[in-house]
Amino acid sequence: HQRAGEVRELGREGGAVRIAEYVGAHGVPDGWQSSRHDTVIYVVSGELSVTSAIHGGTETIHELHPGDRLLCGAGVSYRCDSGGATTVFVVIALDDRCPTPAI
Repeated sequence: HQRAGEVRELGREGGAVRIAEYVGAHGVPDGWQSSRHDTVIYVVSGELSVTSAIHGGTETIHELHPGDRLLCGAGVSYRCDSGGATTVFVVIALDDRCPTPAI
């Protein structure tokens, strides 16, 4: 059982997919995050406010609840603000060491 404010890597070792579980207000990554690949944020419990911006442009706020997911496309910056210690969310993305897919 995890205590509030912890981060647990669920699928990175040697794999192409980076999966991290964040628990509680203190487990939320600080500041803006981004990836060269698509990123999915999935809320397991609690509430999560996610602010996203494309290339430093207009910011959009997304209010997520249990079962909600948000897809941040490649290069989209985002920052998370959890509502408190009961919030649990998962971030899933390709590892940035993977080659960028050809378009």
